[in-house]
This record gives sequence, C-alpha cells and structure tokens, in this order.
Amino acid sequence: MAIADVIEEAKAAYRAAGLDCADALLPPADDTAIDAITKKVLLPVPPELRAVYRVHGGQEYVSPGNSGLFGEHRLFTPVELVEWYTMTCETSEVPEELVEWYTGSRAISEVPEGMPENPAGDGPPYWDRQLLPFALWNDVLLCIHAQRGDVWMFRPYDGLTYHWPSIEAVLGEAIAGVQAQTAEKLSWKGHLPAGARDVHEWVEVSGFLPTVCWCMLKARVNAAEYIQFVTQFELRPIQEFKKYDLMSRTWLWEADVGFDDNWWDHDTWWDPSLERDSTLVAEDDDSSFSAKYEDGFLYFKAYRNLTDRE
Repeated sequence: MAIADVIEEAKAAYRAAGLDCADALLPPADDTAIDAITKKVLLPVPPELRAVYRVHGGQEYVSPGNSGLFGEHRLFTPVELVEWYTMTCETSEVPEELVEWYTGSRAISEVPEGMPENPAGDGPPYWDRQLLPFALWNDVLLCIHAQRGDVWMFRPYDGLTYHWPSIEAVLGEAIAGVQAQTAEKLSWKGHLPAGARDVHEWVEVSGFLPTVCWCMLKARVNAAEYIQFVTQFELRPIQEFKKYDLMSRTWLWEADVGFDDNWWDHDTWWDPSLERDSTLVAEDDDSSFSAKYEDGFLYFKAYRNLTDRE
C-alpha cells in the first residue's frame, strides 16, 4: 500500500478514537527541503521517508501524549531531523557507566548485517550513524536506516530497542493498537444503568499503541442504580485496602493530571468532595477502579493497562 494511503488510514483510526494529531500536522515538504537533509548529513533520504514528507512536512510541537502521526511520536520537519541527527551523533557513544552491562534489547534476536558492533557482543549496537531520526516522543526517537529503510526506536541510556521493517509497519502497529482500543470501547458509559442522566465522561489514553487508559465518569443515578453499577466491578470498601492509608487523602478524588490540562472544557462537571471513607475500590495488576455516591451522583474513576488484552 502506498505510504500516503497508510497515513490517511492512520489518521482516520486516530479520529475514530478521539485523537487528532493535535491539529498540528504541516503541509507537504517540497523536494528542496527534503534534499537538504542529504546535503547536511551526507546520507540518502529513504524513499519511504521521502514519501511521508510529501504528505506532511512535519508536525508542530505538541505536549507529549497520543498526538503524534506515529502513535505518540510527532513527525520531525526536515530541519528538525538534521538537528536531532547531529545532536544524537555527537552524544551517541555508549555512556561509560553502561559499557559493563549494556546488551541491547533482549526482544531483538537478529541484527541486520553492517550495523556497528555492540560493545557487549550481543544484540543491536547502542547507535548507528546510518539512522535518521524522524519522529520523537519525550526523549524517545524513531529512526529510519538511510540505506535499508528499516526503523529503530532509540532512547538515551537504552540505545536501540524496538525494530520494525518499515515506516509502514510502524503505522500499521499504531493503527492496530488504536483500533483495538476503540474496539474495547474504553468508555465506561456502557456500564451505566439505563436510567442514568446528566452523564459526563473524560477518557485519556497514553502509550505508543496506546498502552494505558484513565477515565473519570459522573452520572445522576439513584441509590439502587449505584449499587447495580458498582456490583459489576466487585468493588469493596476502601478500608479493606490498607495501602490507601499511605496516600494523600486528597489524591483519590482529585482530577487526573491530563484532565487538568483541559480544565476549560471539564472543570465545571468534575466536582466530587475529597472525602473518601465512602469510596469503594477494586484493583489488580492491570486495572484499578474507585466509585462513590454523593448528592445523587455516581462518581467513578478507572485506570487500565491495555498491554495485556485477552
């Protein structure tokens, strides 16, 4: 499939999941801007990356999160690519304190021929100067090999870790993850009783596929409907979970951090008291839930790890 078509498929999948690349994608880059990469770094621009730039010439800076063209990772402009390539090459020696134990990613059993030697002898090298960084999330780079076109993930102090055969494969993985997230219906509204009214919900996801989800839900219900709702999650009194005694007593019912970032849209409806003695909770290794009934409203918060879907 042409990379332009895959990009459009990815953007459609993001929109279906409520993501929009932060409305920050730039118009196509012209050949002069793309060819300037080769003039600066003396490496060819792989055809697949050139095709990407002919669709979007980069992405304006946005705060970290699920807002990039490649999952979380935002697309560099050609100028940013050169800047990050130069900076990464200047700091790409294996940190001295890591030489003794650095072994690269255990997940990668085969390393393409021609890559620099790993100082520990196994796995991929710490860095390869044939790699062009084209996307970033936090301090994590996606890089494409200038000659072969395969893609690597690079992070300082971790080196090269995940590996894909192409940019198309990276987008395909992001699409699959977002579609799986959408299919899982990461909204909890469907668990509400039929008589629920004045329903408000906030959901945020994070991670490359993405991998974690937070939710806050408020709805007007009666007492019987509240019991019906919490029974689905096998919630128990917070007093049975001693670990909560060690946490701030205001933490549990404060708005989540991502919600605060959008206070202008939401702070008018998330208004539970910070009292938590009436809270019911449930948790396991991958999820946690909390609920309480106050002034005729159900308040519900959820966290879920999405990496271990059945």
